[in-house]
Amino acid sequence: MTQAEQQLQRVRRQDPSAENIAAYATCHRLRKMLNQNQYREMNRVLLTAIESHPEFVAYDKLGLFFQSYGHTGGDTILNSAQVEDIARTRLRQYVAQGRDSLMWLDDRQSALSYVYDTLFGVTTHVYKWAVVEGHIQYYSKLNYGTPFTWIFLCYAVLALVVSFTYDRRNETERLMRITPRADQQMQLVRAGVTLLAIAGTLIGALLVAVLVNGALPNHSAGGPWFYPTIRLNGASIIYTPLWLALSRQIGILMLWALVLSGLVFVVTRFVANPTLVLLISALPLYAGPTHLLELLPLSSQALLPSYYLNPPAMLLHIYQYAGTNLGHAGILFVGWALGAWLIGAIVQRIGYRRLGPWLN
Repeated sequence: MTQAEQQLQRVRRQDPSAENIAAYATCHRLRKMLNQNQYREMNRVLLTAIESHPEFVAYDKLGLFFQSYGHTGGDTILNSAQVEDIARTRLRQYVAQGRDSLMWLDDRQSALSYVYDTLFGVTTHVYKWAVVEGHIQYYSKLNYGTPFTWIFLCYAVLALVVSFTYDRRNETERLMRITPRADQQMQLVRAGVTLLAIAGTLIGALLVAVLVNGALPNHSAGGPWFYPTIRLNGASIIYTPLWLALSRQIGILMLWALVLSGLVFVVTRFVANPTLVLLISALPLYAGPTHLLELLPLSSQALLPSYYLNPPAMLLHIYQYAGTNLGHAGILFVGWALGAWLIGAIVQRIGYRRLGPWLN
């Protein structure tokens, strides 16, 4: 017997009203279906119960059967009305999709949910503390990027540098210049193929992570693609299906790769040494952690790609990204990429290859 059933049984004895009897019967029925792994039917019965008996939710008569759908994790602060709204929305999604699972099972057993939460979770660090009225108050800041973001960006810039310096390292640059295809077209093809390889590696890594975690005991490789992730926008709650949130994460990372491709292309027009090309091309990546970005006004920082090093926080619109528009950020990235490619094309057109002997 669940804790909710035990409590309702005591309440029913003290107040044998129709409401308490119906709540006890619902909990008893839900427990039986839970023991028989009838999750799809359990979700349907639970949704029918809360819609036909709103007082079950108002007076918390269904316990964790309903509360589990309002769990958000992390440090998100929500009031009871928001938790109920989240729980209803998630439960309706599970019923509408006919998913034969429970939300708390997906949180613990679905490899897709686990990989998403692990790779795209938001992390913070304490940067100062103070004693306020006898209690220690900690102040946190958003980390510059996430471990997965940094791994991807380091891989992307390294792959692009290797690709764009291939001919120079193998002394085939002169040979490539006499090919029928124009030099600029060759560079575009090179960039396109490299970006496709980077995208394939990113998606492949995510698929491998899901499959490996799905092979673990008590885990499943599948997942609730429709599962609604949440974020707060003032007092309102914004719901995003998991597949869309994951697509946006991949999209932001690939926009970063696009900008890096333009930057590497420009740098290779001036610099011959691959190591130096790598160090200069990676400048936007370490401008934030080294606090170089903080030398600029906040309004100017938002105009630089280096400001957008934390895609998960961008999607949640938290901390400094509270007012960030994803569409505007995407246009900004494309603008920087086009600008870099245009500069590189102009330099290549006029045949100005080297800035000076100290860079070669």
